[in-house]
Amino acid sequence: MNKQKDKVEDEYYSDGSRIEKIISVTGDVTTENYFNPSGKLETTFKYTYNAEGICLEELEYDSKGQLISKTNYSYDDSTVNKIETVEYEDGKPKKKSTEINNPID
Repeated sequence: MNKQKDKVEDEYYSDGSRIEKIISVTGDVTTENYFNPSGKLETTFKYTYNAEGICLEELEYDSKGQLISKTNYSYDDSTVNKIETVEYEDGKPKKKSTEINNPID
């Protein structure tokens, strides 16, 4: 049996910082870990996709694993028409915003 696994790719920058990307077998980036030049984890993003590979949710965590923000994307066909974001402080919702995109035909 051929069991496929997620793959990890690193992007390095001239200032010494690095982004570690975890990519699913379907090719979607499911996690991005941002490391500062000294190698310390600063921020993590986790992404959830639908069956077509369209991002539905983005979660942002600080270096301690505490949720900073949660963004949900709603689509009309393949166009984002609603973005809802909740920002957190000390693990509790602090600020909520909604952006509506109504494309003109």
